[in-house]
Amino acid sequence: MEQYDAIKRKEEETGGALREAQTALVAATSAFLETEARRLDTFNRAFEHVCLHIDPIFKVPPSPPTRNTSPFPATATCTTCGSRLVHCCRTAILAA
Repeated sequence: MEQYDAIKRKEEETGGALREAQTALVAATSAFLETEARRLDTFNRAFEHVCLHIDPIFKVPPSPPTRNTSPFPATATCTTCGSRLVHCCRTAILAA
């Protein structure tokens, strides 16, 4: 009978510890989810702020086409490398 009482006390102690651990788990999970939501909200507000201020800088409408000021016609190509003459290194040396 003493052995049964000892096992019963140990089971009650273990059950109490389990309930305490479950309560701590619920509290920790709740705190984690609140922190996660707060951090996500802070990030999204910062991201929106950056988007609003950076879009006007990088989404500038294209400027109207300008007159070709190159000494070469816009359709001329290099016979050596096949690139446009304006961008060809060998032609740039010859043109200088």
